[in-house]
Formats: sequence, C-alpha cells, structure tokens
Amino acid sequence: MSGNTKHVEYGEGKATVTLSRPLSIDGTKVPKIVMREPTVRDEMLARKTAGDGTGNEIILLANLCGLSEEDMKNMPLKDYRRLQEAFLGFLE
Repeated sequence: MSGNTKHVEYGEGKATVTLSRPLSIDGTKVPKIVMREPTVRDEMLARKTAGDGTGNEIILLANLCGLSEEDMKNMPLKDYRRLQEAFLGFLE
C-alpha cells in the first residue's frame, strides 16, 4: 500500500478518502468515503458485470466503496480522481 497522501489515508485493508465537498448519498451528506482493499474476485466481478469493458472501473470502485454506480456517476470528477488515487495505492 502507498503511504498516506493529502486526500487519502490508508489503514489496515482500507483507505479513507476525503472528498472536496460532501457527497449526498440517500439524502445524507458524506464528507469521506472508505474504500476496502480490492481482491482478485472484485476485479473479476467488475469485468464480468461490465461485459464489454465499458464502466469496468466505475463498477469496481463503486463495489469497493459500497456506493451505487449512480452515486459514482454523479460524483464530481475531482473526487472520482481521489478514489482512483486510493485504488492505485493498493496496487503499489
């Protein structure tokens, strides 16, 4: 796992991502998102679910964060990039 960054803090098997502004999820404002460490099974499931590969990453990140695909699609790109950063930290 990569070391902590300005927006991502790693713990045991998880990363806590601080958003640029709270995200509204089911009417609740959420300032941080916790991503669990990915497994091979997560990657396989995302590939199978996406079919042609379109949206593979969105499905994978949504699953790891316990979010819906719609939550991911409505997220500011700046915060989506933070989730990508957290994910890549698990691969280092």
